[in-house]
Amino acid sequence: MNVTMQSTTTERDGHATAAMVQANMKLVEAVARQVARNAGSDTEYAVLLSYGCEGLLDAARRFDPSRGVSFRAYARVRIRGSIIDGVRSLCPLSRRAHESTMALSMLRSLAQKTLQRSARGR
Repeated sequence: MNVTMQSTTTERDGHATAAMVQANMKLVEAVARQVARNAGSDTEYAVLLSYGCEGLLDAARRFDPSRGVSFRAYARVRIRGSIIDGVRSLCPLSRRAHESTMALSMLRSLAQKTLQRSARGR
């Protein structure tokens, strides 16, 4: 392929990618809100949006319509994964240490609730 045709193809691909990104920004906002709500993340919403935009851009670049999956479904998975990976990268703990900490926190909460019920029952 000559240089002129290659740059035209690249420009066309770039325009298609930009159009997909622009058309799906609301999806990034929805996924970021969902992750923040479900994970109880202390990370700022703007940071989640930033990671989500990275995921959307990556999805737009890698999307293959011949696989039979809608772009929105594919992008949702990529956006969510990008947000979660981004939040994990900010955490000083390893994934396993974080899971252990969360499990201990849940056990502590359960124990407190059990003790409160016992105290009310007396």
